[in-house]
Amino acid sequence: MEAAPTPADSPTMIKPINKSVVHRICAGQVILDLAAAVKELVENSLDAGATSIEISLKEHGEEWFQVIDNGSGISPNNFKVLVLKHHTSKLCDFPDLQSLTTFGFRGEALSSLCALGNLTVETRTKNESIATHLTYDQSGLLVAEKKTARQVGTTVTVKKLFSNLPVRSKEFKRNVRKEYGKLISLLNAYALIAKGVRFVCTNTTGKNVKSVVLKTQGSGSLKDNIITVFGMTVFSCLEPVNICISESCKVDGFLSKAGQGSGRNMGDRQFFFVNGRPVDMPKVSKLVNEFYKGANSRQYPIAIMSFTIPEKACDVNVTPDKRKIFLSDEASILHALREGLQQIYSPSNACYSVNKVEAHSKEANSSELCSPHDKFPMVVEQLSPDGSFAEVIEDVAKGATPLINVEDSQGPTHKLKGSNKNTNGKSMEKDFILRGHGTKRADNSRQLADLLRNFTADQITSSPSRAAVKGIAEPVDQERAVPSSSIVSIASSSKDLNNISVIGQFNLGFIIGKLDQDLFIVDQHAADEKYNFERLAQSTILNQQPLLRPLRLELSPEEEVVASMHMNVISNPEIVNLQSNKKRNGFFLDEDPHAPPGLHFILKAVPFSKNITFGVEDVQDLISTLADSQGECSIIGSYKMDTSDSVCPTRVRAMLASRACRSSVMIGDALGRNEMQKILEHLAELKSPWNCPHGRPTMRHLVDLTTISISSKEIDANL
Repeated sequence: MEAAPTPADSPTMIKPINKSVVHRICAGQVILDLAAAVKELVENSLDAGATSIEISLKEHGEEWFQVIDNGSGISPNNFKVLVLKHHTSKLCDFPDLQSLTTFGFRGEALSSLCALGNLTVETRTKNESIATHLTYDQSGLLVAEKKTARQVGTTVTVKKLFSNLPVRSKEFKRNVRKEYGKLISLLNAYALIAKGVRFVCTNTTGKNVKSVVLKTQGSGSLKDNIITVFGMTVFSCLEPVNICISESCKVDGFLSKAGQGSGRNMGDRQFFFVNGRPVDMPKVSKLVNEFYKGANSRQYPIAIMSFTIPEKACDVNVTPDKRKIFLSDEASILHALREGLQQIYSPSNACYSVNKVEAHSKEANSSELCSPHDKFPMVVEQLSPDGSFAEVIEDVAKGATPLINVEDSQGPTHKLKGSNKNTNGKSMEKDFILRGHGTKRADNSRQLADLLRNFTADQITSSPSRAAVKGIAEPVDQERAVPSSSIVSIASSSKDLNNISVIGQFNLGFIIGKLDQDLFIVDQHAADEKYNFERLAQSTILNQQPLLRPLRLELSPEEEVVASMHMNVISNPEIVNLQSNKKRNGFFLDEDPHAPPGLHFILKAVPFSKNITFGVEDVQDLISTLADSQGECSIIGSYKMDTSDSVCPTRVRAMLASRACRSSVMIGDALGRNEMQKILEHLAELKSPWNCPHGRPTMRHLVDLTTISISSKEIDANL
């Protein structure tokens, strides 16, 4: 008789998941964060025909949040089914999606909020003389009902969001200010597009200190809403957009004007709407940015664009938050939009201020700048197809053709008359001005020649080098170009720079070095500039100048949130010494929570260094950068490491870069071996020595000498 199978041997039974478990799982997919939770309640208020919507939060939404409206209210007949799963009054059958005019239609929002927090509702319709306070449990059942006083409309309150999801609750509390900032940005979108609806958002912190972060007047036009939300200064940088795609499809809105100063440092103010619904349109955003970059390469445009599309031509039932949308004729919409943007940002439409420049009555004569005895001939020849590249290399190695041969001269400058022969044999005489540097260049020439003598002509070039020679005249594809970081694969650490031996100086601008069997070329100016940049970042002192009349900053609601989050970074009432361990900033901001929205912050002191003073624009630039930064935030302290997550005002970096540039070795300066070695040693001291402050690479890899094996005949055959 066989033994009965053990439970481990028996097949796993498929069983239905408990309804309460299903409810909590699905609720977590609908309500992802604070912004999504408030968004659902705001959309319910808009669907109820509200003309006034107030959003209140306690401790940025961590304790509770509520949405108060003056909409139509909820009928007593719907109290018991109000928050049940998939119960709604906005959709009866699937074909109704083709003519949907409301924001909500799934019947999931209130049910999900019940599962993720403690939900209560106060509501009253015009047919009732008194309101009703309703309390629901996490499964959506009505557990308490009592009468209360309020005007016609609805108030929905959610306490302790995500309290029954430990991981998400911890994450929410850790990033509550960041989530609050996302919420403000989302509310801006609804405040922009909702016509005739008054929005107010308040936050209560600490000892019941209540601050208004958003307030609109309920205007009937997009223009007025933009001015209310972002201010007149922002609106003055915009121009209207009206693009007719077809008889039933059009685009209205506003875009940044072409020209410097009209855009933003980040693309954080781009709002797209389809039939009044805020949506994400990455292809449209990419198209707008592409055209705007042609007119203003340094900034991103402000884009507020409203698409009117037939309901049957779009599908919003794609993601839980309804932000993603499918369009049936997306290609034609993008094509028409491209043509419209091309007209808006056409080069002929760009406006530039023109300064009148007086012409010089007399040009300087170069022949007067140097004496006749300083002149000597120099022949510059272009390599013709009939010439031999290998022969040139052999001549250099033998010393027959010196790479650099400049004799000592007493005069500081020389005028050279050169003969420039092209491939057709024609000659053109040109004048050259050359600064004499003594015998150092001749010494460098001999050092390079000695190096070349160690290799025969058929060893000078490898296959990669041959390809480089063959492709010299070909245009460079910037997108496929090898980034400067590729040198890290060879010199994996900046400490390896100490091991590079100096071979010589090339063209009075580059240092040729050798590490093992690899040759490198170092930009002497960029390398020295990077060292000086980081040296100045550690030694520069920012003094602080108090303002006799403090300035009240005009910031958007989301910018005020960012400033409040990073007050310890932006504001410091003390003088800043960059050699100290304090937060390295020099602004002094004071926050006034009782001030009107957009005017909460007062600038009381600004930093300065020598003759450069920083002001309101630099504070706004810093706040804008902080909004998109996750790294260490300080004005100059981050320069010590010069990492990609550095956050600081643009003018501070420009100041340091300019000072570093002026104090560095220049292109054209002749350097001795010790000077060149010192530049490489300085690079080795830096954490990130690969690029100068302006983005130019400090060094490049030339060739791996172990791969040199091609004969001179093969070289000539490919030239």
